[in-house]
Amino acid sequence: CTDSINTNISNPVLVDKKAKEAKVAEEHLLGFINNLNELSQIEKKSIKLVEAPTDISDAVDKIKSLIQTAADKKRITLEAKTEIFNPYIYQDVVHTTNVVLNIAMNAVKYTPVGGKIKLCLKQTPGRNENECFVDFICEDNGIGISKKFLPYVCKPFAREDNKINKEIPGSGLGLAIAKELLKLMDGTITITPKKGKGVIVRTSQPHRFCKKDDIDRDTVLTQNVRL
Repeated sequence: CTDSINTNISNPVLVDKKAKEAKVAEEHLLGFINNLNELSQIEKKSIKLVEAPTDISDAVDKIKSLIQTAADKKRITLEAKTEIFNPYIYQDVVHTTNVVLNIAMNAVKYTPVGGKIKLCLKQTPGRNENECFVDFICEDNGIGISKKFLPYVCKPFAREDNKINKEIPGSGLGLAIAKELLKLMDGTITITPKKGKGVIVRTSQPHRFCKKDDIDRDTVLTQNVRL
């Protein structure tokens, strides 16, 4: 791209096009490096979990807002709903957000123009009265995943060999990182191909309840997230 810009400096339209292509390539490379670094930290067991009292009342709406711009560019309809009975929990805010944002951005990436993505945060009773399970559910009508590839989808660098994946840049690290982070937080991830097109990704994590008065006003779901 930079060579084309230098040799066509008198053509502003071409220069602008190549500059945008270079920007996309730069962002992809930076994302790849960040993912490699995070995966390395996980493998070295140097990830530090920090649970803090958190209010998750509008957590799914915050995730929706973070992917809204990318979805709007593809005219993707976003729906978000919450099924919560007690929003006050202890949570590793940063790593939980990294997990769900990775999944949501994946949905945007692989959902076609004019498609639809549903986001849901669902809370269910835990193993005792002091805890609960919080599930994040992301459903799209994108390209989906074949049953043959499903066992490999969360492995590092795994990308299904199809025409669309060849056209869309990716490292194959997003779901691998999400799965490993969830393991650290005693959580799980389930990926279910839908009949026809699309996929449903569901994460589930156990959380202890906290008191409303213990929550720091500055503790929000999107704090310190790398975009």
